[in-house]
Amino acid sequence: MNVKEINDVYNNLNKKFQGAKVAKIDLHIHTPASKCFEKAGNTEDFCYKSLVKEAVENDIKIIAITDHNTFDGFNKVKNLLNDKNDVEFQKLQKNICILCGIEIDCLSKHLLAIFDVNFKEELQQKFMIEIGLNENCDVVDTYGPSKLVEIIENYGGIAILAHVDAKNGFFEEFNKKSIFSGRTIAKLLREKALCGIQYCNDSAKIKIEKLIQQRDYLGNDTKISFLKFSDAHGIVVNGEYTGRSGHKIGEEYSLIKLSESSFYGLKLALKDPDSRVICRIENTEDERPYIIGMALDCDLF
Repeated sequence: MNVKEINDVYNNLNKKFQGAKVAKIDLHIHTPASKCFEKAGNTEDFCYKSLVKEAVENDIKIIAITDHNTFDGFNKVKNLLNDKNDVEFQKLQKNICILCGIEIDCLSKHLLAIFDVNFKEELQQKFMIEIGLNENCDVVDTYGPSKLVEIIENYGGIAILAHVDAKNGFFEEFNKKSIFSGRTIAKLLREKALCGIQYCNDSAKIKIEKLIQQRDYLGNDTKISFLKFSDAHGIVVNGEYTGRSGHKIGEEYSLIKLSESSFYGLKLALKDPDSRVICRIENTEDERPYIIGMALDCDLF
C-alpha cells in the first residue's frame, strides 16, 4: 500500500466521520417582538438582521429566538431569511441553525420552550392556546411548571429554566423561602423534556448544584445541563450594546459537543451533559487525540 492509497483511505474515512465537535450555542435571544427590547432608534428589520449577523460573526452555531410569550420574533426572522431580495442575508443561514422558541411567564417564573426550525405557525398557535396564552393573557397560570414542561414535550420541544438565579428565575430565592416546595422543584427537574438550567452567576451555580445534590432533587437517574446564554435584549451599534438587560450576543454562551448543528443534535447533546456540555468558557480546550479509522496493508500478513 503506497502513500497515495493510504491518503485516499484516510480522506474517505474523514468524509464518513460523524464525531461530535465543540460548538457555541445561545438559546435565549430576544428581538423587537419583546416589549423590553431596545431598538435604540433603529428599524425593526435592521435589529432582526443585526441579531443574526452578530451570532454568525461570533461563530455561534445554534441560536433560539425566545421572545416573551410570543413566537412573533422567530417568524419574523424566518420570513426575512426567505426574502430573495436580500441575498447577503440569506447566505447567513448556511452558517447557523436558528431554532423556534418562546420565553414563557409561568406563575411569575420564566421558562424557555424551544422547538425545531420547522415548528409551523399553526402548531405555535395551538400550543399557545393550550397553555393559556392569548391576546388577553400574557402569563401562564392555568398550569404549574411541571405540567407546562410536559405539554412542551408533547409538542416535540425541549424546556430550559431561564436565568434561574436572577429575576423571575426558579432559584432566584434559593437562599430564602421559595414560592415552590422542594417536592415541586424535584418533580420539575425530573421531567423528561427539561433539558437544561440557565444560570447567570458562577458562584450561584455552585450553590444551586449543591442544593440540588443535598436535597436529591434529581434522583439517581436524572442529569441536567447547566448553561449560559446571552439573554440579549438589544443589538450592538457602533460598538455599544443597546439593551438594558442581558448581554450582547457572543458575550455569554455555552459550549457543547454536537454531532450536527440541528435541533436533534442539540437535544441529544443536552441529554448527555457530563460528556457533551462545557459550561465555563475557561474550560474550552478539549483537543485530545482520537482514532477515526485505521488502514491496514494486508500484504504484510
